[in-house]
Amino acid sequence: LVRFADGIDRGLGLTVRHGAALVRSRSLVQTYSNSTAVRLALWRAMGAGRRFEVVCSESRPMREGVSLARRLAALGIPVHLVVDAALAEWVERADLVLLGADAILPEAVVNKVGTEPLLHAARRAGVPAYVLAESSKWLPDALAEFWRIREEAPEEIARPGVPNLRVHNRYFGTSPLSLVTGLVWEGGVTRPAALRRRISRLPVSKGLVKLLARGRTAGNRG
Repeated sequence: LVRFADGIDRGLGLTVRHGAALVRSRSLVQTYSNSTAVRLALWRAMGAGRRFEVVCSESRPMREGVSLARRLAALGIPVHLVVDAALAEWVERADLVLLGADAILPEAVVNKVGTEPLLHAARRAGVPAYVLAESSKWLPDALAEFWRIREEAPEEIARPGVPNLRVHNRYFGTSPLSLVTGLVWEGGVTRPAALRRRISRLPVSKGLVKLLARGRTAGNRG
């Protein structure tokens, strides 16, 4: 476990270094949600003497984007904080989109819900979009099938008890990997097609797959 944790720390550090190299002086960088890797990459870029501005959105319902905006501003980085609905409008002014990820599947990026519309907007505007995710977050097909996105508390969106109203509150969503310009990890920057090949070659413990399958079966029975 210690060795695994050390590997994650090293992977994150190298990912941050490669991500910071994408940030240019006098650029406008747009992000979404609150990624540790993105925050550290922006901090590193600033420490290297580059001057740039960042666009953050609220990231409702938990508003973690506000938290990120405040932290970046406290570091001395000029930040524009906007509502989530303004993301597509602002990406047209941006030079770069930098995002984090909770997981990377063979064909998709798992991140804050709303990431996919942002990636589509970036593609239409011709703005490069990179996802920062060290290899410890990659899931090959054998494990990706166990990934589930759950519904969170509806009270975070609206008070319950209104007739005919059903509230859907998902923090995460999947976005096609093909919408991403490149994935930034400890090995550098990799294009989606090459990344799929890398993920497909990842070793998977048969014992782990069986354990996850048993857990899913037990959960379905419950």
